[in-house]
Amino acid sequence: MELLKKGIPIREISKEVKMSNTTICHINKRMALYEKEKSITEPIEILSPETDSSITAISVNDALSKHSQGLKLLIEKKSLVEILIILDLDTNDVLNIHNDFLILQKRAKLAGILIAQKNNLDSFINLDSYIAKNNIDLREIWYKIGLEEENFKLREENKKLKFEKETAVDTKEFWKEQFGKVNDKYQNLLNLAKRKKLISVQYASRSFDNRF
Repeated sequence: MELLKKGIPIREISKEVKMSNTTICHINKRMALYEKEKSITEPIEILSPETDSSITAISVNDALSKHSQGLKLLIEKKSLVEILIILDLDTNDVLNIHNDFLILQKRAKLAGILIAQKNNLDSFINLDSYIAKNNIDLREIWYKIGLEEENFKLREENKKLKFEKETAVDTKEFWKEQFGKVNDKYQNLLNLAKRKKLISVQYASRSFDNRF
């Protein structure tokens, strides 16, 4: 930002700070937009009849701390880079604002859960006490829950495969029985044809299995 303000070409800045031209152009664009917005919201002078001096009006954004302004910009879906440029903050300051924003969001979500589960607050409190007393890592609990869910899915899949196997066995037995009946009829027809000398003995000796 300082190099851009000095009017140094983007290519030279890119070499010096080891950043891409695209990123530098984006920052330059955001700086220009910020300067434009700043010029529109410059403090105006209001004359007071009760005093002999002017009073400088303060914009809404200036009335807030930079921390609060950063939270407001996050709510407006601004990126961390944009917040850094707009508020002229250090990287660590922006990261701290973002961290606070995430914490507040999670607490708001937790409050919503407690309200929704207001009839089960005792269970939540007892669970928290048990976890703290036994020094349990919540990540391990989540991992075990994941394993239980996976185990349940595997059991269901096993039931499905077992059912398919039993169905296949029943189907096999059914067609085996049908094959036996057809084979018996075939052998009877061969024996009848043999007795009536309608076919040769050599042909009649062929089994049904060999023909099919």
